[in-house]
Amino acid sequence: ASFVLQFSLGGAAEVSIDAVLVAMLGTHALIGIGEGVLTALVVGAVMEARADLVHGAPADARPARRLSTRAVAVAGLLVTVVFAAVVSQFASGNPDGLEFVAEQQGFADTAEGSAASGSPLADYGGTSTVDTAIAGLVGIVIVLGIGYVFFRLLRRGERGTPHAAASGHVHALYRHGESLLHRLPAHLKLVAGLGFVVGVVATPRE
Repeated sequence: ASFVLQFSLGGAAEVSIDAVLVAMLGTHALIGIGEGVLTALVVGAVMEARADLVHGAPADARPARRLSTRAVAVAGLLVTVVFAAVVSQFASGNPDGLEFVAEQQGFADTAEGSAASGSPLADYGGTSTVDTAIAGLVGIVIVLGIGYVFFRLLRRGERGTPHAAASGHVHALYRHGESLLHRLPAHLKLVAGLGFVVGVVATPRE
């Protein structure tokens, strides 16, 4: 939806905004299903190793042998490095969601190079194996650095702000959501999400 808004304001191609919106939502809804499955697998793995880090985990969901935070962090870092430096070499060469929609709707040829197109790591640094691995590793370092800064800021603010102790297996940094969306029953959210996906996918394209 964000891209469609940007496209409607500055798009150079004469393409129906409605068609682009439907195509973007339909394509990324399907991508979201795959991402949801991957997220469920990751949460399941964390539940097995450190159930206390997962909000809402039952009290009896304790692993047979509790792993230390350092061990979990090191294992997670190693897996991330392997995926970024090794598994990324086998990534599909097919277009991603946005590129697919651009080709489908006929505005892919209007794309222009960005201001950073000449930077060392533009488009994953080139086509060689080493370039792709370096681009992935640099991305990991940047993301971990930003995450560490936010973590330190949260911990610093936590020291000066007393709050009620959370019950059950909830991490100390967890803050319970109080919005209307948070208060909706889980099954209603699931039905609404599935209905949205089915509705978007079933909408006829022009």
